[in-house]
Formats: sequence, structure tokens, C-alpha cells
Amino acid sequence: MVENAVIKGFDAIVLSAADSNSLAPAIKKANDANIPVILVNDTMSQAALDEAGAHVETYVGIDQYEAASLAGKYAAENIKDAKILYLEGIAGVDALTQRLEGFKDQCGSFKVVASQTAKCDRNEAFNVMQNVLSSNPEVNVVWAVNAEMGQGAIQAIEQGGFSGKVQVFDFDASPDDIEAIKAGTLTGTVAQYPNLQAEGAIQACLDVLDGKTLEDHIVTPAALVTKDNVDKFEAGEDITAQ
Repeated sequence: MVENAVIKGFDAIVLSAADSNSLAPAIKKANDANIPVILVNDTMSQAALDEAGAHVETYVGIDQYEAASLAGKYAAENIKDAKILYLEGIAGVDALTQRLEGFKDQCGSFKVVASQTAKCDRNEAFNVMQNVLSSNPEVNVVWAVNAEMGQGAIQAIEQGGFSGKVQVFDFDASPDDIEAIKAGTLTGTVAQYPNLQAEGAIQACLDVLDGKTLEDHIVTPAALVTKDNVDKFEAGEDITAQ
């Protein structure tokens, strides 16, 4: 898609990178055609960009590590004797790795029962959660690095008869997440305000095409949604300072 955009002579490219390494050569082609590339939502590996001789104008989005830390801090402060399952994302996606590490680094006292990829897929997460509960029924915390895996875990917990025994946290604040928080099946989810990321990316395009120099990272807000502020979040109130 990036290469096609270069061939068609687009003025700018906004890219949410599906792979933090392998897209670097395509970005280099855009650079060679003098087409600015703005990253949104997902970052690129700087080492991969350097190796390809490529560069991007800016990254518009949250600090993935710090955003995940919001959930990790909450879990560490509110859960005692924690035995956790980490549901990892897709290998090679920097943002997902940062989400995993951001939570983990706040929860050093937690006993890690398992850390497995579920490929950001609801069905995969259901299967992983089911298997882990079968062999390790003492698991009482889950951190999933996206909403689909969080929802899959919740389904497995409910079907396995573990409702109320496992606190689940995930990332994205999807509509299903918000309903799950209100139902009490999801403890917390990190909201990253994709509308603000989209607006910021378009503004970055306009700015760079006007010849302006951009910061390396245009930071957009993130917030932890829990039962305590879910109504405010749904109402569109600013909860980022809470």
C-alpha cells in the first residue's frame, strides 16, 4: 500500500505500521520520492529505519509504555497476592511490546503464571485463557495488550466458572470493553482516543506540507477507564488527569 501510494504520487502518507521493522524499505521509497510519512498509532523501530536509510516526519500517538503503566500502577495498588497471565500481541509490533512492558514494570511483585501470545485475536485469547485456567486455576489477574484478547479472556473466565475470581485489564477501551466494565467483568481498560490521533496526524500532514518542522513525537492523551470513571468517559468528559 505504501509503494502504491508512492507510485500514484500522493502528497503525504499517514501510516499505522503493522510491522515495526519490515516497512522501513517502503518508507525509504517514499522518502526518495519526497513524500512525507507520518506515523500514527504505531511506531517504527529506529534501528530498522536507520538500516534502510529511511526517516519519518513524526509519530502521532500515545506513549504506549506510559499508557500501559496506568493500568499496571492501578493493578499493583489494588491487588494483593496477584498471580497473573500476560496475553501478548503480535511479534514485531513495537507498540504491543511497549504495552506489555509498561504494565509488567509496575507489577514486579506479581507472580507470573504464564506469558503467551494470543496474536491480538479474541478466539486465540479464549483458547489460551481456557488452557491456562485448566492447568493454573489460581490465576487471578490478566493483562491483555488489546481489547480483542481481553474480551476473549473474559469469555473463557465466564464459561469456565471463574466469574468474579479473575480481574482482567486490557487496552483500547472498545465498546465491548465499556460494557464489560459496567457489567463488572473487566476491571480496567486503557483509552487512547483514536479520534485525537487521527486529527493530529492530519494536522501533521498539513504542517509538514507547509514546510514546518515537526517534533519527533506528537503526544496524544491516554487514560485508564474503570468502574469509577466509566460514566464520565462515556459522557465524553476529560478523565486523562484522573
